[in-house]
Amino acid sequence: MSEKRISWLILTCFTGIITGTVLANTAGLMKADFLYIFAVDQYSAAGWLQQARKDFLFYLLRQRGIQFVFFCVLGFLGNPAIIVLLGVFFGGMIWGMILSLETIRLGIQGMLFAVSLFFPHSLLYIIAFGSFIRMRWKMEEQSQHIFSYGVKCIVLPLLFTMVGILAEGFVSPLLIQWVMRS
Repeated sequence: MSEKRISWLILTCFTGIITGTVLANTAGLMKADFLYIFAVDQYSAAGWLQQARKDFLFYLLRQRGIQFVFFCVLGFLGNPAIIVLLGVFFGGMIWGMILSLETIRLGIQGMLFAVSLFFPHSLLYIIAFGSFIRMRWKMEEQSQHIFSYGVKCIVLPLLFTMVGILAEGFVSPLLIQWVMRS
């Protein structure tokens, strides 16, 4: 990846983080429950021991499935470069909002809590996003293998998304509870 692309991604991410932080700190009505709009399920995950594991996994499967389908439709209809920039911006914005809200709510422990909310499943979702975009770019470049790259655009991100759902359902709640007990 070229330096120019990396610079744009970093700039876009930090712009999103700053925007999310400003929104979280200036909106008087902003509450942590507002984050459900973005399907950030930290409160469900934190109360995971009170919720049946099977119910939580079906909930995540439904939420992430809807997001996956929306992303695929948008990804095939839109420009990959714009989709990457929008994804990085909104990811940064959500990170900034969560970090601000949890720091306000829990102090220093809120920062650790915010990090635990995104680890390890978000890494897998980012890999799914990246693999989709990469295959989408290859699909545009090589008109001979459109079907092959089209299948890879869906199958590879779907596999990473499924592993991410499993990580979010099994690993993340334990990590969140460990951070909350510390």
